Amino acid sequence: MSQQRVFHIRVKGEMGQQLREAFEDVELTVDHGVTRLRVAGSDASALHGILDRIQSFGLELIDLHAGDAGSPEVRVASASEQNRSAETSNRIDRLQT
Repeated sequence: MSQQRVFHIRVKGEMGQQLREAFEDVELTVDHGVTRLRVAGSDASALHGILDRIQSFGLELIDLHAGDAGSPEVRVASASEQNRSAETSNRIDRLQT
């Protein structure tokens, strides 16, 4: 029997009431300029549906964490963090040459 997957998504900004209603099927918390969404389920299409909604409302995805329910979260780096990492690697490479 497989564990249920849990996805933790953070988007920039605090969702107002109307926008929260568009995500009423997701556990949602708002704090310090960030909205956190918790999506439980093993269905990848459900996760993609949430991500499509985030994009359609023009929300900025900060990051996405994934894991099995009851286990530690596995962090997936955001695009901006991946870009910063690549920039840092490029700087190190230039310094070494």
